[in-house]
Amino acid sequence: MSERIDQVLLFLDFKTPKPGYVIDLNSNPQTDSFLDPQAETYYRLLMCSESADWSDLYFMLEHLLDRKLIRRHARSGDDYYFLIEIPGFERIEHLKQKNP
Repeated sequence: MSERIDQVLLFLDFKTPKPGYVIDLNSNPQTDSFLDPQAETYYRLLMCSESADWSDLYFMLEHLLDRKLIRRHARSGDDYYFLIEIPGFERIEHLKQKNP
């Protein structure tokens, strides 16, 4: 489980061009097309975290929230907005040094 959670954090880092960037994650995309940015983010996050569905993925996101590695910026309907906190970037640096 810890490796899956680390993969979620690393994926969020991949989607973050700069600190403070807010990632829009739609928990119920209306398409499975990777041409839709929200659907692409959702499905790639499911894949990299080896999650079966949103509840599985959200369980891991809640863990990252509880550890204050990420912050929920807002929520609107099926859209969740997350950003990586400083401790999250520190964890990412550690993970990248461990597995360059």
